[in-house]
Amino acid sequence: MDTSTPALWLRSQPSLVGSPPPFDTAALPAEPDVLFLSWIREAVIAGVAEPQAATLATVDAAGIPDARTLLLKDVGRQGWSFAGQRSSAKGAQLGANPFAALPELTGDRRLSAP
Repeated sequence: MDTSTPALWLRSQPSLVGSPPPFDTAALPAEPDVLFLSWIREAVIAGVAEPQAATLATVDAAGIPDARTLLLKDVGRQGWSFAGQRSSAKGAQLGANPFAALPELTGDRRLSAP
C-alpha cells in the first residue's frame, strides 16, 4: 500500500479493531460518577498512565469548541473538579455555559453533561 503522504499513511492504519467489552445498560448505576469511578479504577489496574488526565471539551463565548487536558481532582454528586483556576479561560467557559464533554483517555467511553 502506498503510504507516501500523511493522508495515505493515516488511512492505512488499523482502526476499529477488536470488540468492545460487553456493556449492559440495564446494569448501569443511577449515578454517573459511580460508573466513571469504576472505569478509572479499571484503568489504574490495567496500568494506564495518568488515567486522571482528561480532555475537557467546552465552547467559548463565540460557540467555538475548545478542548484542554486537565487533571481530574474529584468526582461526586456535587460535580467534577479539575486542576485549574476558576478565573482561567476554561473556568470562564464553564461559568458561561456549564455543558462539557469528557472523553475517557482510552477513547472507548465518553461522558457529556451539564
